[in-house]
Amino acid sequence: MMKFHRYLLIALALTFVRIGGVHAQDDATATTTFFMTEDGAFSVQLPEGWYAGGDAEWLVVSNNPDLTYLNDLAVREAGDYTFLVTPASRNEMDTSLISADATILEIATFLAPFFASADPTAVIGEAESLTDSVARVTLSNDEHDAVLYVADHLAPGYFSVTIMGAVKGELTEEAEAMMLNILQTVHYSLPLEQTYVVAANGVTFSYPADWKANENDFGTVIFADSQNTLDNVFAGNDPAPGEFSIYAVPISPEDTPTDLSGEGMQTFLHEFVTKVVSTTDVHPVVGVTIEDTHPVVGEVQLLENETLLGGMIAYVPVTNDISEGGFFLVNDNGVLWIVLFAGAPDEGSQLFGTALAIANSITFTPAE
Repeated sequence: MMKFHRYLLIALALTFVRIGGVHAQDDATATTTFFMTEDGAFSVQLPEGWYAGGDAEWLVVSNNPDLTYLNDLAVREAGDYTFLVTPASRNEMDTSLISADATILEIATFLAPFFASADPTAVIGEAESLTDSVARVTLSNDEHDAVLYVADHLAPGYFSVTIMGAVKGELTEEAEAMMLNILQTVHYSLPLEQTYVVAANGVTFSYPADWKANENDFGTVIFADSQNTLDNVFAGNDPAPGEFSIYAVPISPEDTPTDLSGEGMQTFLHEFVTKVVSTTDVHPVVGVTIEDTHPVVGEVQLLENETLLGGMIAYVPVTNDISEGGFFLVNDNGVLWIVLFAGAPDEGSQLFGTALAIANSITFTPAE
């Protein structure tokens, strides 16, 4: 199984130019633990008895903690299950062998034969399309069974390559379904390579390369995937397909609650979002109120992890007829910020990881 993964990395490096993050979100329950990599690249909700590890190149999840320190699927014992997620950029995969606009099925079909070259005993199944954005290929050799998933929309411009593995005969439908349930909670952040300094208070945020940033008259910082998206935001337009934006909104001291415990932050975030979605203001372009767009506010979650600012960030997903997104509440030493993200319906959730990483990047730099 190690040969499978190592050769995949070589194939990705050759055909995509570079690949890019992992140490442990949507279906949170009382028995899950929120995990986030130290660099903020990946996050995942882990059920009891599952562990994660890695770095900015891949996320490894396993029910054996000893396997989370490895960058391959070194499964040796019956009952051990592991899956590894690698992000790949469409912009960096454009080669003479495959184009950046290839379908997910075409990408999976392209990748699968590399495994046969890596291991003479490998048996590769035919790539099958589960949906327009997910393809699956079965893999096996003399010692292991595995399955390869290639899925679009890991993050804007990124798809994921996932390998699930177990010893021979152990990768049952139930085991695969168990790992798929965890995989659905994995989020990835675009690399944050730029810094924005808020003029009014010296607070800085990191944000993705090639994205645009600006402030409005109320001190809100707006990050957008392109100048066109940013222009549309200032014009009051709703996100079009393929347009993504993130907003960092400061909370004034007089509105800051005295209770900044986890429960207090959840309560404040719920009240804030409820107030936002119940406004009677008429949308400047669509000509309707927010209520007319049928907003749905999800359950407020408290993400707790030592890599998060203050050890915890509250989150709530919000959707309506014209957009999809969510709100994060971050506590910067008693100063609260709301970081919200939005995209077109069925697209906005791709921004979860990037918005969380931006929220977690906040740094106050006092004036000299």
